[in-house]
Amino acid sequence: MPAYEILSHRIFWCLIFVIILIYSKGQWDLTINEIKNIIKNYRRVFGVILAALFINSNWFLYIWAVNNNHLVDASLGFYINPLISVLLGMIFLKERFNATQYTAFLIALSGVLFLIFKLGHIPYISLILATSFAFYSLLKKTYPTSPLTSIGLDTLIASFLSIVVIIYFQKTGIGHFGWQFPINSLLLIGAGVVTAIPLLLFVMAAKHMTLSLLGFIQYISPTMTLLIGIFIYHESFTINHFIAFLLIWLGLLLFSWAQAKAYASLETRLHPKKIEN
Repeated sequence: MPAYEILSHRIFWCLIFVIILIYSKGQWDLTINEIKNIIKNYRRVFGVILAALFINSNWFLYIWAVNNNHLVDASLGFYINPLISVLLGMIFLKERFNATQYTAFLIALSGVLFLIFKLGHIPYISLILATSFAFYSLLKKTYPTSPLTSIGLDTLIASFLSIVVIIYFQKTGIGHFGWQFPINSLLLIGAGVVTAIPLLLFVMAAKHMTLSLLGFIQYISPTMTLLIGIFIYHESFTINHFIAFLLIWLGLLLFSWAQAKAYASLETRLHPKKIEN
């Protein structure tokens, strides 16, 4: 099944699922008010449209990578993503780190640079995946809305084109959705659900965490993708990949430890009696 057909269904069914959630949670008024506030500010309109473009292009390339046996490249892209998120956090949001966190960042960066050097070429798939999602994260941090409104707009903006693609595939008889394809149809509908739930949680997290910490936590997902690529689809994973990923994992652990230590110190200062008890 071509990536653009999968993406079109993913966008459409994600939008339907979000609309159902908005209705069931009684958030119509909140959603409409947030959309009205966005429309009043042309910068927010531009930011929302740009975020939708970034996330939908990210989805498309990821689907294409999976379908064309580039799971390891996709995994690397989401390992690079937190590094770019850290840079964007420093440049645009003025986020600052201690020496340990800077060291962790440099260790993880060295792993990425080592792999690029050993591969002998720039991993375009990985870099585009990383950059598109990092900028999406930045825009969500800069122009926050409620999670359901956020995901609804991301999919609504792209849904017009996706509906045209779905209709074309179905009318020409080359589509993979319908009663004659029950398993495919259920999987395509399910893709919308499993798209919405992680994004809702991501948007909620983006409102309450620093962009840099949010980026580093995202190493969990590419690790799972990497393991699937190696052990289920048997993609190539050389000693150079292992060294690079080992450096990235080391940077992640060090950064996470430093962040946890900083939060513990802050909690002690804010609630000393509570900590003693």
